[in-house]
Amino acid sequence: MSDLCQISSVHTMQTWQMWYKNILVLRCTDVVTFADMVKRLVRPWCGKGRNITMDNFFTSIPLAEDLFAEKATIVGTLQKNHQE
Repeated sequence: MSDLCQISSVHTMQTWQMWYKNILVLRCTDVVTFADMVKRLVRPWCGKGRNITMDNFFTSIPLAEDLFAEKATIVGTLQKNHQE
């Protein structure tokens, strides 16, 4: 059981480090939309058949289609009145 917790903790720490580094990079670039920001953050996982879970604030059909074209799928709630 402790091995599982240790692996999970290491994975979580690596994910947060990657996320923090990408946020710093995003501040230095021109990100026009939230979809652009999401695509930039998930770039390391695109093309590997990964599934990305996201908050409904970021979920949109165009983003799902763009990521699917790059061999990544998403899970999130779509809102009927969501503004792009």
